[in-house]
Amino acid sequence: MAATQEMICDQAQKLLDISLTDPHPRVHWAAIEAIIEIITDSHQEHVRYLNKFLPRLVTIIKSASIYPRVQFHAVMAVRHLINNCDNEDVKSFSEDLVPELLKFLQQGEKFREEAMEILRSLAVSFPALFRRYYQETVGSLKLFVSESLFGAKSIECLSYIFSGFLRDQSLSLLTDAQEALAQLCKLPQLVADKFLNIIMPVLIQTLENANNIPYTMTLTIAQQSPTCPEQTLLACDLLSKFADRFQEQFAPWASRVSPLLTRLFRSNNTADREDAKIASVKALPSVLLSCQDRRESQRTLFNFTVRALLEALEEEMERAKGIAMLKSLNSCIAISGSVLGADVINRIADLLHQVLSQTSFANLQKEMGQGELSPDSIDKLEQEEEIIQGATCLVTMINTLKSAFLTHIDELLPAVEALWGHDNGYPDKVKAVAISIFNLILKDYPDRLQRYLDTYALVVMELCYSESPQLQWEAARGIGLCATHRGLVSNFDAPVAIGSLYHVIECGIESKREMTYDAAVSALGKICEFRRDIIDGPQVVSIWLNFLPLRNDSREAKYAHQQLCKMLKRFDQDLLGTDNENLGQAIQILNEILLQSDYLATEETTCLIISLLSQFGALS
Repeated sequence: MAATQEMICDQAQKLLDISLTDPHPRVHWAAIEAIIEIITDSHQEHVRYLNKFLPRLVTIIKSASIYPRVQFHAVMAVRHLINNCDNEDVKSFSEDLVPELLKFLQQGEKFREEAMEILRSLAVSFPALFRRYYQETVGSLKLFVSESLFGAKSIECLSYIFSGFLRDQSLSLLTDAQEALAQLCKLPQLVADKFLNIIMPVLIQTLENANNIPYTMTLTIAQQSPTCPEQTLLACDLLSKFADRFQEQFAPWASRVSPLLTRLFRSNNTADREDAKIASVKALPSVLLSCQDRRESQRTLFNFTVRALLEALEEEMERAKGIAMLKSLNSCIAISGSVLGADVINRIADLLHQVLSQTSFANLQKEMGQGELSPDSIDKLEQEEEIIQGATCLVTMINTLKSAFLTHIDELLPAVEALWGHDNGYPDKVKAVAISIFNLILKDYPDRLQRYLDTYALVVMELCYSESPQLQWEAARGIGLCATHRGLVSNFDAPVAIGSLYHVIECGIESKREMTYDAAVSALGKICEFRRDIIDGPQVVSIWLNFLPLRNDSREAKYAHQQLCKMLKRFDQDLLGTDNENLGQAIQILNEILLQSDYLATEETTCLIISLLSQFGALS
């Protein structure tokens, strides 16, 4: 039986061989049709003997004298054979085939569709082919990405080509692939799931190779090769971009990607390329963000990732890498929210206490003013940034966990107080972030600060004379908060506070520091509201009115403008002045606020402004 089948194959081969060389196009067409029928109707083992006709078919495709209909049939036959042949059978002629396929992309729809299918198959099996024809291939396929008919096919084909380049250790190809994929993923017509199914296995394989982890996912390549450092960096960068771009569609990959990234930045294998660790750390927040809507079902992933960052921070000896990890930790905390477990929260608090309890910065600012810094001063600059990032993490913990973090706040406050204390040598940036923490706690949990507030009130008044706009802004806000809490700040020196705020307002006008100006004017209004009994009411309120309306800090503006409306509503005599001499000015301010009410007033305040203007007969 086997011998009979072999004889039939030999006879068919001879007949097809003769027919493919016949000069008549109809004979060509019939021979190619027969090949297609045999491929379509036969089992794999019966098709393999047709492989020897591949060179003949390619010759027909390349021939300028062959009828287009016959060429199209030859293209169809080649596609069927490529999908059923061993790679070695295709490799010998595929390089000659690519430029012909690129020509067919410019012809009719049928040619274009078949050409894209073959290019896709070749890109899957032989990505190195496209090194030679990179510009021509990518340029041709990009012409069709926005078309409704061929857009999806061209994007899929490009995705396979670029995924092949990701496995290539040629730096020029890696760079091209990175840039092209970054552009490709922005296309609105991109089908995210299909795109990720093509690209993600290659990126995951790259990270697993970098970590020397056996690869288990089925891929279209036969074997792994060692990953070069540039591949690892590129993989981390693209994973971050794809997670940001696709989010919900990326989420199913997150549980696979996050452990690989954490292993990478904790691995000793990448010691010679520390930038790979930094890249993996920076990618983590984007990966977690893709799962933000699934936090409850992904508790293990979120806690695992944050815990891994904490462990790496505890082991890290270099400040620069520690700073990058703290930035990533801060983002991961904000994304994880309330799903963090008690053990992770405790470890975060311990780490923050360690970061915030660092030695002073004596003479650093003096050295910075003298030009070139010593190695010790450079280390202190990194220490400054490390403390700022640690304090930022603390702010995020307070905002995220609210009252659930209060027990840890009590333990951390002495370290924070030391950062803004008198003559401690810390730079203004560090003092500003420390003041911001106290402002945050004072606003929502004032009882926690009772033992600190008398000293704190004096310090913020003094810090208003700093040259740092950020520190002035936080200090002005601190004065306003201290003025608000009458019962907690017993030694509030209103004249000193007002003098400090006037200085900030003056600096804001002279140096165009709009945000510090608004914060200081708003704080002055709070002194008028809550400490009227210990100030010269008519004088200070009238001066405050001259600084309105506020235009830059929406939060402070809304508060101050609401206060103004309430004072007008109750006919505050200090505001209105003798014989209502300030009423016209107040009405003008209300009209200005109304012009930008979306930004400068709450909905309630806007309604009150309209009512007041109507009441005073000044509604325009």
